[in-house]
Amino acid sequence: MGASRVACASFNLGTNTTISITRDNKAYTHTLKYSFNGATGTIVTKTTQTSYVWTPPASTFYSKIPNTTSGYGTITCETYNGNTLVGTATAGFYAYAVKSACLPDVNGMVEDTNEKTIALTGDSSKLVLYMSKPKATMFGYPKNGATIKDLYIENPIGLVANTSPFVFDTVYSDEFRFKATDSRGFSKLVTINVPFVEYSPCFFDNIPVISRTETTSTTATVTLKGYCFNGSFGKTTNTLILKYRYKTNGSYGSYSTVSGIPTWNLDGTFSITATINNLSVEDTYTFEFVVEDKLSSFPVESVLNQSVGDFRIAKDYVLAKNNLYLGTENNTEFRAVKARRLLYGNNYEANFGAGNAGGGGSCAIELYENEVQVARYDLHKDGFMYNTKTHMSVAEITAMAPSTVGGGVAGYFLLNSADNPVLVQWGRVNVTPTTGNEVFSQKVNFLWQYKGLPFVCSDVATSAPATVHVTVGDITSTGFSLYVQRPTATSTSILWMAIGNGTDSLPE
Repeated sequence: MGASRVACASFNLGTNTTISITRDNKAYTHTLKYSFNGATGTIVTKTTQTSYVWTPPASTFYSKIPNTTSGYGTITCETYNGNTLVGTATAGFYAYAVKSACLPDVNGMVEDTNEKTIALTGDSSKLVLYMSKPKATMFGYPKNGATIKDLYIENPIGLVANTSPFVFDTVYSDEFRFKATDSRGFSKLVTINVPFVEYSPCFFDNIPVISRTETTSTTATVTLKGYCFNGSFGKTTNTLILKYRYKTNGSYGSYSTVSGIPTWNLDGTFSITATINNLSVEDTYTFEFVVEDKLSSFPVESVLNQSVGDFRIAKDYVLAKNNLYLGTENNTEFRAVKARRLLYGNNYEANFGAGNAGGGGSCAIELYENEVQVARYDLHKDGFMYNTKTHMSVAEITAMAPSTVGGGVAGYFLLNSADNPVLVQWGRVNVTPTTGNEVFSQKVNFLWQYKGLPFVCSDVATSAPATVHVTVGDITSTGFSLYVQRPTATSTSILWMAIGNGTDSLPE
């Protein structure tokens, strides 16, 4: 008869297993011993049992598999007949680490490190969306002989760290996830939520539109719309500041606060239409508008152009960026409009008059160089242009002013042919109202298109101007409308002049 045979069922650490013995002689006794990754020990000595329930030493076995989830061991069975060793037999088994018993303990804490947001919340444990700089500290404790292999800290969405403590540059939510993975590959994830302020940086909805209140006004209005967090951070309530600065060229000046109180809704949207005063009618301005609160600011640029080409028409004068001005004079016989422009170091002045000067009705344009008249062009009701000075030839005058008698007589000249030349156009139109004492309109088209809107004036060529009323309206870059009212349906000769900036396509 030989040694008994032995078998051992594999098991999870922390549970019992059964060792089975098959013997040939009922008198045999058995000593059982184990071996597991270098750990050895005696289970039982000279037992008479053939089915033995064994409780493996879990802590000992765990310590032998710190980096894996299972290990292989053996059971040695020594068979005795009395005190005589009959022989030995062995059997193998697997011992498995239990995940639930091995998961590491995990915890974490979060605190703000941004002094500016802490001052607003009054509590470093409270975070402000996008603006706080949270320091996340993780605590991971392994179990059953393992070690912590990896740390993982996440602030959804997109912020991840693999070291602890770690300071994030921003924060996206109130949720932080801490995960520790031990040397066996077991992981545990813990989620914590921190006190949180749902803040978003301020901004404008679009580029603010700024415009003059009237064509020639030195006052502009601007509508500002956007978002600014309307709430409390905890210790401090947020504020909304709207400011601006501007430049005509070079560098910006200092900031000014936008006048007025904006409408600021609970959802953070705001709007205001503000007034900006004391602007020049000659300049183009580049404005920088800024919305600002306790934590952020948002700048945007907007341009205020000159409104009518290079011209700004005011009550008593017109200004242009090239030192051109128009003024008006009135006397008993003659109404005049003056235009002056500095060109190549000289002042050129054009005077236009329309009325019953001399009893016959005329349109006169006078050109001055440094206050000295160098040319005068008279467009009388007969349609001819006369030069009372000698600075232009008859051929030049004839080319500038058609000699045709009748409606549509017109002419033009340039005060210069440089960039943005000042274009002067004039003419005579015969208007015949269909009935008396009713307003009759007639469209007049310019010979040449203006850049922007020109300044237009008109008067009647009649010996009785008081009975005829003429106004100008519907001015565009290509023409205007004459509005005439007189007692009878009689053909009326209207003289007109327009002055403005010419287009690049004009003849030189």
